[in-house]
Amino acid sequence: METTNKRWRPKAWLASGALALLTACGGGGGTGNEQAGDGGAAPAGGFLAVGSSARTASLHWTPVPGATGYTVERRAAAGAFVPVATLAADADSYLDDALAPNTAYTYRLVPTGTSARAAEQVATTSADLPVTSPAGAASGAAAEAAVPATGGSVETAGGQARLLLAGGAVPAGTAVSLQPITNTAPGGQGAGVRVHVAAVPARPLTLVLRYDAALDGQADGLGVAVQRPDGSWLAAPVSSVDKAARTLTVQLPPALAGGGVAGVQAAAASRSATPARVSLDLDVVTYLDFYLSPRQATVRTGATQLLVPHARTLVATGRVCVPDATIGCLWMPILDTREVPFENSKAGYARRWVVFAEEGGTAALGTVTPRSGSGAVYRAPAQLPTPNPVLVSFVSTHERSGRTLTLTASIRVGEPVWTGIFAGAAAPGLPYRLAMQGVWTAVEGSNGTLFHANGTQAIHEVPAGCRWQWTPDTVALPPGALTIDHGVDPPRYTLDVGSDWGTVNKVTCNGQVIESHVTVPGRLQVQGTVGANGTRIEGEAEVNGVRWSWSMTSAL
Repeated sequence: METTNKRWRPKAWLASGALALLTACGGGGGTGNEQAGDGGAAPAGGFLAVGSSARTASLHWTPVPGATGYTVERRAAAGAFVPVATLAADADSYLDDALAPNTAYTYRLVPTGTSARAAEQVATTSADLPVTSPAGAASGAAAEAAVPATGGSVETAGGQARLLLAGGAVPAGTAVSLQPITNTAPGGQGAGVRVHVAAVPARPLTLVLRYDAALDGQADGLGVAVQRPDGSWLAAPVSSVDKAARTLTVQLPPALAGGGVAGVQAAAASRSATPARVSLDLDVVTYLDFYLSPRQATVRTGATQLLVPHARTLVATGRVCVPDATIGCLWMPILDTREVPFENSKAGYARRWVVFAEEGGTAALGTVTPRSGSGAVYRAPAQLPTPNPVLVSFVSTHERSGRTLTLTASIRVGEPVWTGIFAGAAAPGLPYRLAMQGVWTAVEGSNGTLFHANGTQAIHEVPAGCRWQWTPDTVALPPGALTIDHGVDPPRYTLDVGSDWGTVNKVTCNGQVIESHVTVPGRLQVQGTVGANGTRIEGEAEVNGVRWSWSMTSAL
């Protein structure tokens, strides 16, 4: 956002309504319902208030020069303003809790120790409650240290989490620990960490979380969440993502000692002449905030796959930011984990689809075509690509700031394989049955339309008064041909399977043995419709006196 002499100019993105801005700090964006807040024009101090759930409003502001602290006041309807929080000079966030759903509240931010004017914003709560989950369980040895007055750091044994404390953040000798825990957050990724600091910090702490290589394609979509005492989660503003080191960095304000950003009074009291004995205890995890759906898929050569980028959000869930960075991001409760698709076109953003680095893809790697509205269709190449799997990405860039959100799906391209079982019953009075089973693989260069078989065909006795034996009773299944026409809907198949083959028949009946050379009627030629969305072939037919039934299924 443009600024002049530290004062905000009114901007249209501060629209009223229940939906908050769904742009990630990394340059994302949600649906056509994306809005940037629910107050009027931003006043002095860069103040923003958002109704972030049925019971909370999230407030954030840029520091006011010369302010020695802040008072947050609130009023409902036309009532009088009532102070709800007294904040320290380094505070820049407040989460107001225990509000009524679907209610508009006016907030006033009053800087103290300066002549700067107060700022007002309106926030309207929604009907949506924050999602809750049980606390994670300890899952490994804790890392512990006593931090000197000059500051220091603590890191877990596996290097998955590292806490940095600046000089003067805590009294000398303060005990600090990082305990790995299971991740119970919605969309949680990897292990979490329980942060314990045996004093309320006087300065924000820096927490660095490492993610696994398997999430490389999702790095821009990862978020960090802090669990509150009631089991709900706060989405934390991510200050930086280092893709080379595979780390996310967040700042933990002292206010979190009170169980959330709203606990600033406890933090302020701890810095008074008689500080309270209060510790900082937080469960912090990573979770998947934005992603491309499906994240992984298998597609046959020449076939298509729909890809849709999503925000795991209902209203104002996730990292909610002002696009131009000055005001930063808000701490927001994570609501119900419904999925909201990103639009392919949005004012102020350049959005494109790429296969590896090629916009739109190539014939050798497959192509990707945006749909009207949201999502794109990837079409696999006619031949198996190299490399395989193929990486298809949705890339959203905020044009003014240059920040980019990249969401990637890994698609393995394969040639389908059919497996089938065939059963044949002889005409009445003939005591034998026929069977065929095999695997049909695509012929090279056929683009998944022509398949040859590898398997067996056999003849078996059906118990009767006499004994029938065949030598041989099993032979190899010839390649035959399974042809599938994908040019019609539903696809149609033509099948030529099995063969007429010779064997010696030995019949033992009433003490007499009769041998003869016979030809087994084992060839089946049929055609029909491919069912179950192109994955199943079934049928029945009578050919040369044999009643056949068959079932074939396809997989990659």
